Amino acid sequence: MFKRMLAFAAALLVASAFLPIAAHSDTLAQDGDPQFRVNLGAFFPSKDVSRQEADAWLHVGVEWMLGETEAMQGYVGEYGVSVAYYGTNDIYSVPVLLCYHGAMNENWFYQVGAGVAFSKRLNGDRKNGFAWQAGVGYNVSAGTTPITIIVQYNGATGTGEEHNGASVLASFRF
Repeated sequence: MFKRMLAFAAALLVASAFLPIAAHSDTLAQDGDPQFRVNLGAFFPSKDVSRQEADAWLHVGVEWMLGETEAMQGYVGEYGVSVAYYGTNDIYSVPVLLCYHGAMNENWFYQVGAGVAFSKRLNGDRKNGFAWQAGVGYNVSAGTTPITIIVQYNGATGTGEEHNGASVLASFRF
């Protein structure tokens, strides 16, 4: 069942990639801004029992920004979908989230997300539950492949907080 849910989530992400072409082609196409992000970094579990598996876990993810909104003081916010993996050995969580990035100024932004997590617990059980994230990011460079540093907190219900913790990520936009 886990593999079917993961395949469904992946299909949803791929299908969503075609939504902005029809729905937002007039705004996104003119901007020329990259809309696809790849996030790479480390996850630091907040629970001691999770840290016994490893002090830092791998965290990788992709985001597809589907559209823009007007934010405060003329800055633009973006909304989209994301799929990530954070884990170590045979313990992991795969959150599939709707996400929002809001600019605070030219370099700083905040991000929030909510959705579902497909997780494998320390005891070997597979659990699905509500997933969320909240964090801040700093745009390090602009250009053809902008780089951003992100610090965020990730949470997942149904796993006894085994998959809750902070992530430090380098994000690359394409």
